[in-house]
Amino acid sequence: HNLTLCQMGKAVTLSDLDNNDQALTILDQAIANAPEQFKMPLMRQIAATAEMAGNNERAASAYQELLTMLTEISEDPENDMEIQMVKSRMEKLTPAS
Repeated sequence: HNLTLCQMGKAVTLSDLDNNDQALTILDQAIANAPEQFKMPLMRQIAATAEMAGNNERAASAYQELLTMLTEISEDPENDMEIQMVKSRMEKLTPAS
């Protein structure tokens, strides 16, 4: 767990320094080995970091994975709010046909 937390912290610091590509590499490594309880926070960070990096395809993919995670958990009203936020982010990243 400590390694995952350290990786998340390092990725946030790198993003703050505008090193989003390097942050994404660390986040991808972290989520591959993370305990289940860290996967959703990591996916949120991956989506946001990819978006900041201008990697809209990666961001949309991460938001889709996050949406899947959110819909698999309880019917908590807070989840509904986050689901709407994720859908809104995805709409902004996906060009209209």
